[in-house]
Amino acid sequence: MLGASVPHIVLRTAAAALGIVMLGAGLIGYLRGPTRLWERALLLAGAALLIFPGALGDLVGAACFVVVYASQRARLVRAPARG
Repeated sequence: MLGASVPHIVLRTAAAALGIVMLGAGLIGYLRGPTRLWERALLLAGAALLIFPGALGDLVGAACFVVVYASQRARLVRAPARG
């Protein structure tokens, strides 16, 4: 990244940060709520793609995050609140 433009550095930093969040969520098993096995696998695969540089990997990794986030949002919205 030495000699890279500021937007490139910001994009790589954001991608790596999202990758670290996905790695943590995949290892712990919790994002917005408890994750299912396929969500954990998708989070870990997406994290690996985001942590290492590459435009295609960034797109696929971000798509993995969107799929898991949307799945959890839909599942948690339908679930009644306990209390």
